[in-house]
Amino acid sequence: MMMMKLGELFCGPGGFACGALRSSSADGSLGLIHAWANDYDPDTCKTYITNICPKELDSVHCGENGWRSRNSTDGIRTNWKNIF
Repeated sequence: MMMMKLGELFCGPGGFACGALRSSSADGSLGLIHAWANDYDPDTCKTYITNICPKELDSVHCGENGWRSRNSTDGIRTNWKNIF
């Protein structure tokens, strides 16, 4: 099966991803895997992580400028490892 990557802007709690990741093409040759997501609301990002990618915390970027470098030190990106 060929897997395509799913990236989401303004992901919300993960409803679109939930359906998309459970889908495949009619002949079973195509599917989707989670690659990254972003949203501006920390609670929404925590819900997305819980629903979609609990083992891939660094793939969800949160905040107004949440898609900055993972090593950003400006305090915009939340450190999920301290929340969960």
